[in-house]
Amino acid sequence: VREQGPYLREWLEFHIAAGVAKFYIHYDASEDDTLDILEEYTRKDERVRVFHVPKENPAYDHRGRCIEDNVDRGRWMLFLEPDEFVFSAHGISLSHHLQVNCTETLKMDVDLKLFGASGHRVRPSDRLVIESYDKWNKPAS
Repeated sequence: VREQGPYLREWLEFHIAAGVAKFYIHYDASEDDTLDILEEYTRKDERVRVFHVPKENPAYDHRGRCIEDNVDRGRWMLFLEPDEFVFSAHGISLSHHLQVNCTETLKMDVDLKLFGASGHRVRPSDRLVIESYDKWNKPAS
């Protein structure tokens, strides 16, 4: 993650509430408060681990490294950006949904809905991302 300070706390809390068991976050030298927020979460929540992207290798394959380092630590792995929010439409935790509905699945596709600017020219500072960006951009048919 890079320059995600304004969104990161909400993103983490959302996915903790959704039932994500572990976070492997790759930090890429931000100039905002991203690192402070990540350090706060690593201190208070053992599910959050932060890895620093090497400055000498900006093309660092963080996804490949994450898979390689954690292949035996869990059944499922989800790669997200801080502007992506994933949840079960059935009102259950993500881990429970996967255990019940994806027992034989090696890969699962997730429906993507793009919300765009939802009519905003500037991000509303007094509301959450999931409250502010609620107008779905339906694809052209």
